[in-house]
Amino acid sequence: MLSQKLYSEAANKALDKSLQAFAQATGTTIRNDLVSGDAGDMVAKMDAEVKAGTNRDMAFMSDRRFVGQLHNLGNLTDLTDVVQELHGLYGEPATEANDYCVFDGRWYAIPYHFIASGMYLRKDWYQEKGLPLKPYYTWEELRDNALEVSDPAKRRFGWGLTVNRSGDANGFIANVINCYGGAIADNTGRKVVFNSPETVAAVTFIGDIYTNPKYAPMLPPGIGSWTDSSNNENWLAQILGLTLNQFSVYADSKTKKNPVYGNTHVFNGATGPALDTPLAYGESNSFVVFKGAKNPDLAKLVAKFMVGGSALLGVAKEAPCLVNPSWDKVWDSDPYYTSGDPAFGALREQTRAKLPVTTRTG
Repeated sequence: MLSQKLYSEAANKALDKSLQAFAQATGTTIRNDLVSGDAGDMVAKMDAEVKAGTNRDMAFMSDRRFVGQLHNLGNLTDLTDVVQELHGLYGEPATEANDYCVFDGRWYAIPYHFIASGMYLRKDWYQEKGLPLKPYYTWEELRDNALEVSDPAKRRFGWGLTVNRSGDANGFIANVINCYGGAIADNTGRKVVFNSPETVAAVTFIGDIYTNPKYAPMLPPGIGSWTDSSNNENWLAQILGLTLNQFSVYADSKTKKNPVYGNTHVFNGATGPALDTPLAYGESNSFVVFKGAKNPDLAKLVAKFMVGGSALLGVAKEAPCLVNPSWDKVWDSDPYYTSGDPAFGALREQTRAKLPVTTRTG
């Protein structure tokens, strides 16, 4: 098995512990190797291995980022039978999986655990200024509030979002453009419509934040050179008032007893001129079985074992709110998922996001 490396080292160890418990109970041998999803050649390497007949049996990875690519390259086995069985046991998976794991009506990946993308603000800073804590805000509100709570003399910088080249920056830019009603392509996916009035308005809004001297006090030093982990580090250093990230940063603050955890208000994102609800639907880390796998039946059994019960719970507790159930009935299987953290309500809401989302521009 090849596992997409999780941000939490304890979660990686818990996952391996579950795999080895399964191996011991079934008299089998399971070797698990970690891989970084941010290594740009991951898909190319997997494709080369499948073509050469040297591939592993299975992997788990982000369905949003990688399953479609591997399917298009002809590397994946049809897993519809397993998903149908899991439907009977656990109800519905996260809605996003129906888009990212299904091709021509067939399932080529098994939803494993759900990873949400959240926004986080310093509720103590907001409360000091009398600003409301809400389930979501407009992007303009977040900008104005960030300026309001900033105080460089106290090392308080209200805006913790960069436009530098990183995954978090791409997510932020795309989210604003989509909330304004812009898109890269039309609904056929075949025509580029990026240069629209809506996209121009969104990029103008973004650009103003980083070029207008009015907003300079809310920007932390060095924000223009941030990498993907910089906002995590600055949030955990307690100098940011707002950031956008997967729940890795939240999990880290909780497990390492960082005081920022108790001062964090979690919400599902922002709205814009074309959208009245946040654009938040997350992704699942999903299991795939490669074509040419030497042990396809065992791979399917491993996947079924890992998606629920103690196997998932052990990993979820080591990475609180980063690793969550993908399947509806698994959410109800243990009190931890309903009362283990204040953020679980917003997280489960993301798994049920109604897709597709239609903006006012269609």
